[in-house]
Amino acid sequence: MVSQISCSYAPNKANTLSKTFQQVEDEYFGVFYGAGNASGILGYETVKVGGIVVPRQIIGVGYKSTNRGDGYNSGLLGLAFPGITSAHPGTVVDNTTFLTDRIPYDPLAFHMAKSGLIKPFFSLAIERTLFTTATGPGGYFGLGEVVPGPRSNQWARAPVVPLSQISAATAQNKTAYWALDVNNVTWGPGSALSKAPTSVKVEMRPKLQSNSTTFNTILNNGNSATYLPREISEAINAQFSPPAIQTSGSFPS
Repeated sequence: MVSQISCSYAPNKANTLSKTFQQVEDEYFGVFYGAGNASGILGYETVKVGGIVVPRQIIGVGYKSTNRGDGYNSGLLGLAFPGITSAHPGTVVDNTTFLTDRIPYDPLAFHMAKSGLIKPFFSLAIERTLFTTATGPGGYFGLGEVVPGPRSNQWARAPVVPLSQISAATAQNKTAYWALDVNNVTWGPGSALSKAPTSVKVEMRPKLQSNSTTFNTILNNGNSATYLPREISEAINAQFSPPAIQTSGSFPS
C-alpha cells in the first residue's frame, strides 16, 4: 500500500467528489485490466464530453488500484458493451468475482445514443505520441460522427460477435467487447502489399504469405500491442532480420 500522491493519478487535480455525484447504494466498482485491477464506489454523475452533457451517468470512482498512473491521466472511458461494465452487488469488494458477478448498465456512449444526444456510433483516429514527449495530441475521438483526417474511401463492415474465451469463462454467450472473427491474415514485405493490385489473388502476389484459419479477436484502442495466434505471430516475426523473438518478461505468449 502506497500513498495517494505516490500513485501518480493526475496529482494536480481535485480528488474530492463533486456536488452532483450521488453514490449508488449496495453496489461497488471493480474491474480487471490487462495489467492489473481497480476497485472503488459507483455513482451517478453529470458527465460532459466535447460539449455533450449527460446527466445521471453511472461512473466508477476508483479508490484502490494495482497499477500506478502516469502523472497526467486520472481515469479511463470505456467504449464496450453493457455486458462488461464493472458494477457488482454488495458492499464488500471481492476481486474473485470481477469477471462474472456483474450488474450491467449503459456506458457513456450507449447512454448518449439512447438519449438521442448522438447518432449510435463512435469513431477513433489515434495518433502516436513521440517517445521523447510526455504528452501529445493523441488523435481524434468522434461521438456520433466520423473524425477528420486522411482515410480511404473504402469501408468494410463486420458483425460484432461474442468473444469465445470470455463466453466460456463466464458461461454467457453475449456481445461484450468489440469482437469479430478474422477469416484471413496476409503478411509480407510492405512493398509487396502496397504495389500489388487488390484484384490479384494473395497466393499470386510475390513474397506474400497467408493464413486462413478463422480466429476471434478484439478491436482494442487501449492496447499497445497486436496479439495474434502463435502460428501467425511466429511467421511474421520470422520476416525480420534477425528474426524477432520474445524476450523474458515481455508480453505473454
